[in-house]
Amino acid sequence: MKIRIYTYKSVRHYGGRDITTVIHEADAEMVKEQSDGTFLFRLLKPCAGFPAGHLIACMQKDIIG
Repeated sequence: MKIRIYTYKSVRHYGGRDITTVIHEADAEMVKEQSDGTFLFRLLKPCAGFPAGHLIACMQKDIIG
């Protein structure tokens, strides 16, 4: 399956602060559905700074297929 992982980058400048969102698509396998309605996935390849095998929680809307 593919899932979306969001990372954020904050840049400070004279006018304040800008926060940009970067969306990564990762190959993962589903481990289980948790009691709060999120799904637990194990990454198959390194992505977004996380190593392969890292467990990450994901909501239904971020599951690509």
